[in-house]
Order: sequence, then structure tokens, then C-alpha cells
Amino acid sequence: MILKPAAKDDCRMLWEWVNDPEVRRSAFNQAPISFDDHVKWFHRKLNSGNCYIYIAYTERNEPIGQIRFDLKNKTAEIDVSVSKTHRGKGYAAPLIQEGIKRCYSDNGRSHFTAYIKTGNEPSYRAFEKAGFYFVQECIDGYVLTYDYMKDKK
Repeated sequence: MILKPAAKDDCRMLWEWVNDPEVRRSAFNQAPISFDDHVKWFHRKLNSGNCYIYIAYTERNEPIGQIRFDLKNKTAEIDVSVSKTHRGKGYAAPLIQEGIKRCYSDNGRSHFTAYIKTGNEPSYRAFEKAGFYFVQECIDGYVLTYDYMKDKK
């Protein structure tokens, strides 16, 4: 798996991924996202300085999925998704682990948080497999957390 920073050319692919019906069902906000709204959001994220988005590729340069880190205080909040063609093949946990290493390398964040909607068992299992642990229930979901530095010791 190879991680590359998201580029402007990735906007349409990410929009298609985020509007996949399965992705929408597992999102806290299930409404489809318009392309215009996505383009504005995407460019704002790319230019914010507080967001890192990486695209994962196979060795044959096929896009696998994306992982995004929104930096908030000393924590990086994670959003991850795997493309429809690569789901169920065991990519999610390695994508999370590689993303964490890359985020730590790029900005020094060592504490990571994920919010997972209730019933999204595949995401819950992927984050647990990647080393996250349950912290608390939140509105319509769960909060999981991971401390990269603690894990490295």
C-alpha cells in the first residue's frame, strides 16, 4: 500500500466515494453530497493547514481508499473509507495504521480519535484491529481513541 497526499485531481474520485450508498448509510449525515458542495469543502480542506488527506494505492497504482486527519488541539480526528471495489479485502486496518504513521511523520500528532456510527461494525472492527480502543458512547455512535506514542513504547 502506498499513501500519497490528495491532490486537486482527486476531487471527483473522492466525491464519488463519499456518495457511494454504503458510505452514506454509515455516515452520521446520510444525505447525498452535491458536487458543488464537495468541491468547496475539498478545496477548503486542502488549503486549511489543519487537514491531511491521503489516498492509498496498490502497487499497481489502483486507488484503494482515503484517510483524512482533521487536526484539533493535540488530537487528529480520523475519517477513512475504502473504495467499493476494494472493500472486504482487509485494506481498512492497514490503511488506518499507515495513515497514522504518515500523519505522525508529517505533523507530529500522536493521539488519534475516531467517531463511528452505531451499527457500523466493519469500521468498528477495522479501528480495533488497527489498535484503537473504545472510550465512550456519543450521540448515535462510539468514540474510539489511539495513542501512537504509547503504542511505540
